[in-house]
Amino acid sequence: MKQTTLFATLFIMCALILSACSQSPGQIAKTTETQASQNTPSAAPAADAPGHNAKIVDVSMRTFKFLSPVVNIKVGDKVRFTNTDNAPHTATGKEFDTGTLNQGESKTITFDTPGVYEYQCNFHTTMKGKIIVEYEIRGVAPYDPLPPRSSSSPYGR
Repeated sequence: MKQTTLFATLFIMCALILSACSQSPGQIAKTTETQASQNTPSAAPAADAPGHNAKIVDVSMRTFKFLSPVVNIKVGDKVRFTNTDNAPHTATGKEFDTGTLNQGESKTITFDTPGVYEYQCNFHTTMKGKIIVEYEIRGVAPYDPLPPRSSSSPYGR
């Protein structure tokens, strides 16, 4: 029974990973409209992540830095980049680009594919950040390659 459950779990995880790898780079991140920072978009669940309540994580561009330079999110979550500096900034990576954001402007990007997304400001290349997108898997216990402990085992496990 344990081997069947383990096999099913591994099969599902492999299928999820392979489906993510088959998407083209254009499908990795979705961009929504530019808006003033006081307007907050609603966080609707992503179609790719059933049952996941998508959240919005804010990254401010201030004092020539990305505040929250490393962000960890789940598939379907969004990152809202907001420029609070006087100077224009961008958040530009291989898979997404906010375009130029002037003071008070923001752009929201939805991340539908797991991976690590590095980005920088095109105007100020010392401004760098990273977004780590992971699957949210509910109800799956972590894999333990060792068998259960047995008092008769010479190895203590």
